[in-house]
Amino acid sequence: MSQIIDQQQKEHFDKENNQYDWRKIANPAHAQLLEIKHLLKFLALSPPKKILDFGCGSGRMTIPLIQMGFDVCGYDISENSLVNLKSYYLKNRKRNWGKLITTNKLPNVKFDAVIGSDILHHVSIPHTLPRLAALLRKKGVLVFSEPNPFHLPWYLFILINLSWSVEKGILLCSIPNLKKQFTKAGLTNFSFSGHGLFPTRLFNFSSMLSDWNAFSLSELPILKYLAFRYIIKAYKQ
Repeated sequence: MSQIIDQQQKEHFDKENNQYDWRKIANPAHAQLLEIKHLLKFLALSPPKKILDFGCGSGRMTIPLIQMGFDVCGYDISENSLVNLKSYYLKNRKRNWGKLITTNKLPNVKFDAVIGSDILHHVSIPHTLPRLAALLRKKGVLVFSEPNPFHLPWYLFILINLSWSVEKGILLCSIPNLKKQFTKAGLTNFSFSGHGLFPTRLFNFSSMLSDWNAFSLSELPILKYLAFRYIIKAYKQ
């Protein structure tokens, strides 16, 4: 059993019905596009740069980054997810896409950035962050998108659709705890933004309302703590 992630998590995400649907990667909903947009805004990098997508799954974040021209290393413990990601890339890649490498072991190379979505609550944060920080170049950036553990609709969603034994790490993704763990890992300039005061998928029918909910409401100084999702950033000095 790894210090970063346990066997139960691996077995869960290796099951086909627990992997991200490739059709949603090919044709993402507006709410998904907004999360990618927000993450890229925090990332503040231009291609070509080398990015590690930690917990990449089938490529929900990986493919949009590659389409923009970034070179991406997709890391995941689920070999089935990596096979699906590689297959989608090989079947659909264009000449202007960045390069893709997939691996189920953390590589021993340096990256300009490490990103991840809905992954920190599946791993041992105290063991994971120092290892990810070590993979960053000087002034490299980490950007993560995580659920707000104080946003109650998450627990209804988990109850109906997911497994609490797999998702219980959400309780450790509060801003005070994440800031503490990022600092312990030697990362600096911790900051975060709220993404969606209300669950973002509720507004897929209206791009105007989706944008207003995802950015305008949840980025207000106090309301961002109440957001549906956090976009978190820190740097390696």
